[in-house]
Amino acid sequence: MASCENRTPALVDYGCRIRYTFYTTAPLTLLCKLKGRVDFMVLDNVKLLLQSLRANDWYITAFRFSFNRHEYIVVFEDLRALNKGTKYYGACLTFLDMANDSHRLETYVNAYGFKESDEALRTFFEANSNSNGNFIWNLKVALNKSMPNEYRPLKEAVLREATLMIIDKRDKGEGRCCYKLRRNGKKSNGEQKYRTPENTAKTKLLRESLFKIFGDVKELSFCYRKENSLSDAEIIANSKEALNPSQEQ
Repeated sequence: MASCENRTPALVDYGCRIRYTFYTTAPLTLLCKLKGRVDFMVLDNVKLLLQSLRANDWYITAFRFSFNRHEYIVVFEDLRALNKGTKYYGACLTFLDMANDSHRLETYVNAYGFKESDEALRTFFEANSNSNGNFIWNLKVALNKSMPNEYRPLKEAVLREATLMIIDKRDKGEGRCCYKLRRNGKKSNGEQKYRTPENTAKTKLLRESLFKIFGDVKELSFCYRKENSLSDAEIIANSKEALNPSQEQ
């Protein structure tokens, strides 16, 4: 009997909202003959990585991915943290071709597949016109194998840079030079405003020592600009108003 590592996880819906999880080595053509719908959780690491990111107070990470003779950096983001989560998709993947800066693809993803159409995926990943119908399946299997199932600190410079590049895109390119702290005010309904996940991730990556001092105070945001980064001591001296909780906002 084949081990669980060589089997495919799947969910079967028999039309009565009762779903059964099982592991199978049966080919897709045979499984499609089953009554009802078969959903393959081939990208099950999406859910595991999302859970781990949230548990470790991160919303973003990156990893390497090789497919069809191309090397990619894949940036993984938690859509819920960006207030972009949908009923069906919880994560966003950005594929960055390491050999071509302009060759990139952003798509939502869940444990079953991509929001992007199969046609768009085949075009981006350069499926051969003679390739069989398993191309998208093979893509999912290869991606899940490369995707970590838990958060891991980004040690490689290329992964950190790719992550920061996506954060720059989210915060509209405000820059990477930290110069002061800002205490967030309140919304019109009186609710407290808090630091964004992007601001948290950027500061963890760029100013780790500063984040260790003030990161637990989520009412504080770290301000960035394109030039003239200050030292931790200079930033603290430049942030007296924000660091005084009694100061009127």
